[in-house]
Amino acid sequence: MFAERFSELLQRFFAKQKNAVNSLLLLARCLLLVFTGFVIAGCNAVQAPELRADAVVQLALKSHWQQQLINGEQFDLVAFLPQASAPQRQLIIYIEGDGLAWRNHYTASYNPTPITPTALKLALQHPTNNAVYLARPCQYVRAANGHHCQQQVWTAGRFSEAVIASTAKAIDVLKTQYQATSLVLVGYSGGGTLAALVAVRRQDVKQLITVAANLDHRAWTDYHHISPLAKSLSLKVYRDRLSAIPQHHFVGANDLIVPAVLTKKFLATMPLSPWIVLDIIEGVDHDCCWVEQWPRLITGLQL
Repeated sequence: MFAERFSELLQRFFAKQKNAVNSLLLLARCLLLVFTGFVIAGCNAVQAPELRADAVVQLALKSHWQQQLINGEQFDLVAFLPQASAPQRQLIIYIEGDGLAWRNHYTASYNPTPITPTALKLALQHPTNNAVYLARPCQYVRAANGHHCQQQVWTAGRFSEAVIASTAKAIDVLKTQYQATSLVLVGYSGGGTLAALVAVRRQDVKQLITVAANLDHRAWTDYHHISPLAKSLSLKVYRDRLSAIPQHHFVGANDLIVPAVLTKKFLATMPLSPWIVLDIIEGVDHDCCWVEQWPRLITGLQL
């Protein structure tokens, strides 16, 4: 009798242990599925740089534009231009924004290729055939062409001497290729800041156009309480030269990333000039809806 009772107790004990083990295994499987789901969702939210680069090539091809790789001072830069290109007296160059500079508030991106190529979409909307697009250093380039591409290039040093020099060199190449004698630079977001920093060093820029640009990056980082762009040059140093260039600054009335008040404050510090225009567009923020509004806005400038 004792042996039978003892055997029954052992069977119940192991049955409970088995149920507990099975429950733990089931829980582990559920947690793994949840974790995997988060990982997949995260990967889907931000495509790999190669996929982003391929997507922008396809976007350009749909409008019969082609990619060109330009060797700059330190960086190889990607440009897109119409396949049926012809010499132009005036060349309009669209410069991309900062792209995916940061993954979140604390972690820099390992590749700045934009998720949304806003400046390219603006360029593709341009009403005349004398427009081209220029990406920022390290955007869209493959590993073999990613010389000197370190996180500093698209974070604290996004407006560094090396970045400005390489962009200027790429612009020289495009200007020569089109046999142009004058330039119009159009920059979106941080691309507007870079366009301005390039423009003040040249004599051939007949007009500067910015869209949602953080012209005073120190005031911008202070406003958002984020780390300053310590290795970047400031437009404040070049205000006198900048004031001599005809310019039109578009700002979204609903832009919380680069609020209109920051642009107003920067322009208020510049020498008075009749050819500097600030245009605050209602119903537009930093991302939406510049592309939809662009044909009307750019036609109004009569370039």
